[in-house]
Amino acid sequence: VHNLNKGGALRLPFDDGSFDVITNVVSVDYITRPLQLFEEMHRVLRPGGVAVMSFSNRMFWHKAVRIWTEASEWQRVLICSLYFRLARGGEAFEAAEALL
Repeated sequence: VHNLNKGGALRLPFDDGSFDVITNVVSVDYITRPLQLFEEMHRVLRPGGVAVMSFSNRMFWHKAVRIWTEASEWQRVLICSLYFRLARGGEAFEAAEALL
């Protein structure tokens, strides 16, 4: 477990392409340096790997970043999509939505 908002925590201690699947569970709304995080996720994910982001409309509003608290649920999906796209240097990717 890493505090992703603290110091050098955004440099994960793994080699490039180490993982077939990576996840970020209900924390993207609290990340203060999301582009750095998504770049690091992209770095440790093998080419063709799967990145899973999960988030909900429930959060600690006083801890969440403003772009997240001011966005609608659909806009939050678009925000994550933009983070992924920018982390990949604008390269296209496949996205899927799962509602529970």
